Amino acid sequence: MIERGNVSDGMLSRARARFYASLAFLAAGVLYALFPLDLIPDLLGPLGWVDDIGVLFVAFTFALRSYRRVQRARGGLNDRSPRSTRYSGR
Repeated sequence: MIERGNVSDGMLSRARARFYASLAFLAAGVLYALFPLDLIPDLLGPLGWVDDIGVLFVAFTFALRSYRRVQRARGGLNDRSPRSTRYSGR
């Protein structure tokens, strides 16, 4: 395989495929939230919105993680995210 920085073209294509799948999953999540038939009916108020919010949260998180993988495979993101940095005491 042809190397591009620290990753191969195969890794980049797999990351892109996962990202496109996550966008489809995100679109399905939005459609589910807008569709009138739910697992828990929206007529029950806040309880009915829990499943919509949960589906949207999972879909958005999956899409965001996939986007970060594509960026990392392209070399645009480093491996250290702000969440993984530790307080150095300075």
